[in-house]
Amino acid sequence: MIQELNDLHTRIILTSAFGLKNVADLNLPYIENGETKMRPLGNVLRDLFLYIAFRGMRKEVAFIPYIVFLYYTKKDRECLKNVRTCREFCRKLVIERKQQMKEPGYEKHSQGDLLSTLIEDEEGFSENNEVLIDECITFFLAGSQTVKVTSANIIQHI
Repeated sequence: MIQELNDLHTRIILTSAFGLKNVADLNLPYIENGETKMRPLGNVLRDLFLYIAFRGMRKEVAFIPYIVFLYYTKKDRECLKNVRTCREFCRKLVIERKQQMKEPGYEKHSQGDLLSTLIEDEEGFSENNEVLIDECITFFLAGSQTVKVTSANIIQHI
């Protein structure tokens, strides 16, 4: 039941962050143990976030703090490839959305998602695709992690 709720929350947050309609069918290639598998976008983002967050807790980082910036293990290099794949997917989404918004007949605020709102913001985000990608991924991670923990706690207490 918790997994179903997590999947539901992931779909909702991806829809509100990126404006994606069929997120349940959206899979990205993910390299794990030298093998490439297709995995849901939400799971890819979550797993990459957790891996990167916990890299800083390795024993060797306590002795050599700058080592955290090096991707020296096989798993680190796989993570880096997965991050690049994920960011490239998001970059394509940003470019496609910008093209859609330039088409005649496009109404401002018609999408109602974070990505469209940020693109429409002419002062801050519209020119820098990398910042747009960062903001949408941050929104997804912040929203999904808090909602998932809250749901798990509610189910546990019930």
